[in-house]
Amino acid sequence: MPNEGPYFDPSVPPPLEDRSASVVDTLDRLIADLTKQGTKVVLVSDVPEMGRYMPEAVAKAMMQGTSTEVAPPLEYIEKRQALSRQILSRVAAKYGATIIDPLPAICGSDRCDAVRNGLPLYKDADHLTATFAATLSSLYVPVLSETRQSLWATLDSSGK
Repeated sequence: MPNEGPYFDPSVPPPLEDRSASVVDTLDRLIADLTKQGTKVVLVSDVPEMGRYMPEAVAKAMMQGTSTEVAPPLEYIEKRQALSRQILSRVAAKYGATIIDPLPAICGSDRCDAVRNGLPLYKDADHLTATFAATLSSLYVPVLSETRQSLWATLDSSGK
């Protein structure tokens, strides 16, 4: 989001003006070029941004004995990410790219998790901890396996 940084107040509606034209144009050209070269394109959606420094927010909640559900509501996250998700969907459809979306693995039906099984998911406002990121490997395994099989098939057919 423009002029915002990683921190925001989820009680204030997110700025939704569309200033993405140059990004969309550049992304389109890049993926067109990669596709022409025969490269399989995989796009990864952003993780939900929490809007505050999560280690501190979770620690305060734990010390005060209040809920550690300190992430913004899912509805807010969806509004913040709507434009980027639309852009990725359009580009993926146009070029047959794959999209990997971590949001369903982080969020439930009404809220995203800040803590799961007693462990923090975020190391700041918008980056996952390495421990939690490792649990998302199942999102990538199918794509990487398909790529590996395709590579081996190409190598076998070329006699190398």
